[in-house]
Amino acid sequence: MSLILMAVLGVVLLSNKLPVATVAMTGALICGMLGFIKYPEVFSGLAGTAAVLLMSMMIIGGSLFHTGLAEKMSNAFLKVTGTTERGMIVAVMSLSALMSSFCNNVGVVTTLYPIVMDMCKRTHTSPSRLLMPLGYGAAVGGIITLVGTSTSVITSTALEATHGISFGFIDVGYIGIPMTALSVLYMATLGRKILPDYNFDFDEIAEVDHSQVSSRKMVLSAVILVCILGTMILKPKGIPLYVISSVGAIILILTGCITEKQAIQSISWSTIAICGGMMAVSTSIMKTGGGKMIADSIVQILGNNANPYVVVFVFFTVVVIMTQFLSNISTAALMGPLAMFVADGLHMNPFAFAMMVAVGVNAALITPVGTQSLTVVWEPGHYKFLDFFKVGTPILLINYFCVMVLLPMLWPF
Repeated sequence: MSLILMAVLGVVLLSNKLPVATVAMTGALICGMLGFIKYPEVFSGLAGTAAVLLMSMMIIGGSLFHTGLAEKMSNAFLKVTGTTERGMIVAVMSLSALMSSFCNNVGVVTTLYPIVMDMCKRTHTSPSRLLMPLGYGAAVGGIITLVGTSTSVITSTALEATHGISFGFIDVGYIGIPMTALSVLYMATLGRKILPDYNFDFDEIAEVDHSQVSSRKMVLSAVILVCILGTMILKPKGIPLYVISSVGAIILILTGCITEKQAIQSISWSTIAICGGMMAVSTSIMKTGGGKMIADSIVQILGNNANPYVVVFVFFTVVVIMTQFLSNISTAALMGPLAMFVADGLHMNPFAFAMMVAVGVNAALITPVGTQSLTVVWEPGHYKFLDFFKVGTPILLINYFCVMVLLPMLWPF
């Protein structure tokens, strides 16, 4: 029954007729009413450690935008590149990836957008040449740190729930950093030749509006951010990441770097609801034995002596296909626990499987609807749907390379 429910939820999510958060919470409530889980567990994900980590990091990211620090970083970084097209592509994509490693990717794109458009106007470069690197940089950069995208946190939570271990702050970066570097290199070489070049009326491009910001708050926000990230990397005395990020968020509010109202507005409550609801559904599948049933079926099909590379390739492909059409958060919540069951059934490394899912759900790169950062630049760049398939396919292949080559080197299957 739990598997039937999961299938129904998948169909509803794929139809895109209802809000994802509503579907997730409805699924959680049904699990409670059918007795799959106890009633308190229906809502436990909304106040769990994963939700706390997500909310506090959203507040920290919001402070960068409200203090003007994000724009200051952007302008300083972009001055280094000069006005050559290749240099601007590298700068825009690298900066958006770096900022996306600890900020919401849509927030990164919307913050850098006016700066990029101003660069285009000053250098008479078509925005279609820079907006796509901006979107793809934000898309791939989320996998550099654990908090770069909520899907990594969700996958790590599934690993912790089933095996008592979790990702460290920079574990995903061992895959994410090389993957991002290769993506930037591709965009500056082969990708530059594929990027569309559409005509624009430069007179219609507005100038960047440099709002008045407090230098004191900007500096203070930068110092606090460095301290937070440094503490997360060092993780002194085993202090959990959600505690470190929560302390950082509170300090930012108390020092006035971000107001309480702005902090609340920085939180994507729909993401929290999706995360909490789908975690309840995943818990139901685990407790009812549905996950084990699927894992046993896969094991029977593949055989106990199945080639681990074949297993990972097939599973990764399934995740990649799903995330092109479903919310990546939903895909992570559905496939994360399932990957753990399959890994156990085949006696493979669950950490490697969890990392494979974390990379896969972040690989919605060949359509403009799979990743929000690409959706944001779709219309302003005058892009066609097929443009994303042409430019994004090589980046997707880079993802495959990192999973099939780098992943087993770091965490043997």
